[in-house]
Amino acid sequence: GELGYEKVAEFATPPRLGPLVVDDQAADESFTVYDHPRAFIFRKVRDLSDDEWFAVLGNTWRGAVHGYVGRPTLLMRLRGHSDVPLPRGDRAGGEAASTRLPKPLSEWPVVDDWHWNALASRNPAAAMVVWWLAVQIIGLAAFPLAARWLSRLADGGWLMSKSLGLLLVSYSVWLPAGLGLPANRLGVALAALALLAVGGGWLARRSDPPLRTLLRQRWPFIVTGEVVFAAVFLLFVSYRLANPDLWQPWNGGEKMLEIGFLHAIVKSAYMPPYDPFFAGTFINYYYYGLFIAGVLVKLTGITPVVAFNLAVPLLAALTAANVFSLGSSLARLGADGSRRRRIGGGLLATLIVVFFSNLDGMGQFLRDLASISRSDFHSVLPGLQTLVRGVIGFWRAVGGTPVPEYNFWDPSRVIPNTINEFPYWSFLFADLHPHMIGIPFTVLFLGLLYAGLKRFSICHLSPLGVPLPVVAGETKKTAWGAMAAHWLALVFVLGALAIINTWDLPTYLGLMMAGFAVVRYRRDPRPRSLRRWAVLLAETAGFGGVSAGAVLLLYRPFFAHYRTLDVGLGLVHDKIPLDQFLKLWGFFLLVLFSWLWLETRRPRSRFAPLRGVSLFVRRWNVLPHLLDVYRALVLRAEGGYSGTLAALGVLLLASLALAALRFYTLALLLPWLGLALLLLLRRETPAEQVFVELLVFTGLLLLVGVQVVFLRDFLGGGDYYRMNTYFKFFIQVWVLFGLAAAATLPVLWRRTARWRWGWQLAWQGAVAALVFSSLVFVPLGTRTRLDNRFPGPRPPRNTLDGMAYMTVGQFRWDNVTYDLRYDYEAIRWLQAHVTGTPVIAEAKVGYYREWGMRVAAYTGLPSILGGLHQSEQHFPPELGERDGLVNRFWLDPDETQTETLIRDLDIEYIYVGQLERAIYGAGALAKFESLAARGVLEVVFENERTVIYRVVPDA
Repeated sequence: GELGYEKVAEFATPPRLGPLVVDDQAADESFTVYDHPRAFIFRKVRDLSDDEWFAVLGNTWRGAVHGYVGRPTLLMRLRGHSDVPLPRGDRAGGEAASTRLPKPLSEWPVVDDWHWNALASRNPAAAMVVWWLAVQIIGLAAFPLAARWLSRLADGGWLMSKSLGLLLVSYSVWLPAGLGLPANRLGVALAALALLAVGGGWLARRSDPPLRTLLRQRWPFIVTGEVVFAAVFLLFVSYRLANPDLWQPWNGGEKMLEIGFLHAIVKSAYMPPYDPFFAGTFINYYYYGLFIAGVLVKLTGITPVVAFNLAVPLLAALTAANVFSLGSSLARLGADGSRRRRIGGGLLATLIVVFFSNLDGMGQFLRDLASISRSDFHSVLPGLQTLVRGVIGFWRAVGGTPVPEYNFWDPSRVIPNTINEFPYWSFLFADLHPHMIGIPFTVLFLGLLYAGLKRFSICHLSPLGVPLPVVAGETKKTAWGAMAAHWLALVFVLGALAIINTWDLPTYLGLMMAGFAVVRYRRDPRPRSLRRWAVLLAETAGFGGVSAGAVLLLYRPFFAHYRTLDVGLGLVHDKIPLDQFLKLWGFFLLVLFSWLWLETRRPRSRFAPLRGVSLFVRRWNVLPHLLDVYRALVLRAEGGYSGTLAALGVLLLASLALAALRFYTLALLLPWLGLALLLLLRRETPAEQVFVELLVFTGLLLLVGVQVVFLRDFLGGGDYYRMNTYFKFFIQVWVLFGLAAAATLPVLWRRTARWRWGWQLAWQGAVAALVFSSLVFVPLGTRTRLDNRFPGPRPPRNTLDGMAYMTVGQFRWDNVTYDLRYDYEAIRWLQAHVTGTPVIAEAKVGYYREWGMRVAAYTGLPSILGGLHQSEQHFPPELGERDGLVNRFWLDPDETQTETLIRDLDIEYIYVGQLERAIYGAGALAKFESLAARGVLEVVFENERTVIYRVVPDA
């Protein structure tokens, strides 16, 4: 044939009914191909020459992408199907986009200043003290600047100065490295810290009032916050001491990827760092959170495999401290503002945000108890059957009946095919993943936003006639500087969020724009016409555009290199069952809906639409009479009043329609979203209440939005198409709702004390039950998570060495048992004797179950190609080419070809361990022994099951 093949056989199985045979091959393929396709066998008879291939294909093969069959239809794209990503240059007809490094790794300077502290790397107590001291010093240096921006917080900005300082020092190292200077070094980090300290000292001397006055006034909040910070840090360090393993055969998470990236970051002189799992390319991922950890690695000298297990507790502690700071500030909501209540509010916020779980933590415990109850009780009421059987099972458990082991994993996977983590689960599972790294810095951003709302309290007209806020107590001239500085602080932190976890950018940019709009709206007392609403929206859009542009400018070295493969929006086509949704958000919805309801009933506002809704809520049972009174008293309603009520009516009808279509979750949320927006439009409320309303509205908007659209990524088109959308945005909602619930719950508790005893008992009892249910996961889930290590022999506890499990760990995969101590010895040799970034060859296989990528991960040496995630971060043409070369390198027995590939791929070390022998077989690997005998390779390390070869230069 034209392609060098001939047909040698053909098979078909037509439908039969007795002697009747129906030839249906002319029918539509949707019937024949999927049910009984015709099969053909072709035999290759000759190879086509290059000229023949060009005659057949022309030039089209040069831009070919594996798996690409054409652009999906619009409907397919809305349902999540993605294009196989084509390099942007190909789409534009220009040079193909690439993630290749602009400078070869061989030309990079050696960076070896990140493991100088042998004592702390070996001694857990010393490591904890050094790590804690480093963060405290950074926070102390940054405090004078933090006090300028965050003095409105209860602690004066002391607690959040740690997070702010980490961002400032890291940025000072990262920016020159991103601009092409070899700046990612210990000396530069020390200089950045010194510069921050000097600048902080200068600001402290110019502070008015003096910082010592601020510290003297706020010391109870500072001391309590420091106790919270230290306690949470030590608690999660104790978790890592109990289970420091940085891999596990079935629940290892993505630690292998993260420790590999961390090693590559501390060894990279430039930014972006090289990709340790695809030699010759850069990390095409939002790596900045790991870069911040890398700066601490350099400053403390603690090795990454130990520092990893300190970074996770630090993030939990920073989150707790920041939440305490903001929570104690918001605790003035509806209260007398006493110090005791504010400290209590901060502690409550920390408890809810950091330690609560979703309600499935309790649900699983009840299901486990119900499984041993032997009860036949049955009910169609949701949850009642499990509850009754669970209570019976509890008494059987008290009597000695064993309860099934609690599964810590299930509460993070409540909605099928999605991830539903909450902060405590993330900190406990201890993947150093962007979504977790970003949590404390999102709270820092919220603290800055709250401080801005609290600070800008009056307005004046700018030269353009636009009303702008002025700082209370300051002149018009200094106000501009204060506003610009605060805006710059918000933009700086927002940009950091964008490259720590890019999914945070739309939410927190939206919050920033909403905060601007709220300030502008509240400080302009004139009635709202359609024209003024349009002007406000235009101003807000302009503010958002300028802020986004500033983010891109400040962090240009990241955005100039970051390559998105295939992104966009798609329509969600699966409903969230109401019971699953309530398992995730039941506690928050009870508290926040109660607060919205009470605020609507007693709005304490002159905002006419809200007063109208309040009147309806309180007197809905006499609606016809209300309408008569309205027609008698109101001669002409303002357009805004009628329009708002009409919009609420449409919203209510939409909710009823959604309920009729069985979209119960959306139907539940929409009316409350409307109420939250109405309450946000009040002008009379204090800053604390405005901020809480903003948190509630944003959280509800996110929960509604992710049920309508999802952000398309590499999972689009499959069952897991909305997995990352729920994963990333649900964590954001948890923080927003947690802060809002902590601020409103004490207010609600005091208000319900005035209710009739039956209603009071029902509401307070329900809240108490949900609080208890939200805390069950802490003892039960923690125990099983920490015990989730390798089966059989385990290394001693009380170490922070994330590789210690390898000294005794064994696991079985694909009928092969791997004894990890042999890899441990080999990897330790590489860590001790190989510096710089020479390319190493190891087996290309994934790490979730198969133990792949372990050499690159634990050494940071770039491997020729890893077995997982590369297709999500790099373009298919480059991957396809490298994948073919890797397979040839390992499987082709031809020694000459192997030598050529060694040169072409710049390989300097070849790692042959148990995994390589199991995958490629002894026959394919024998060529390396032959090459060593010929002097092309030399054995530099060998134990019973592992050999490391080095390529002899100029062999």
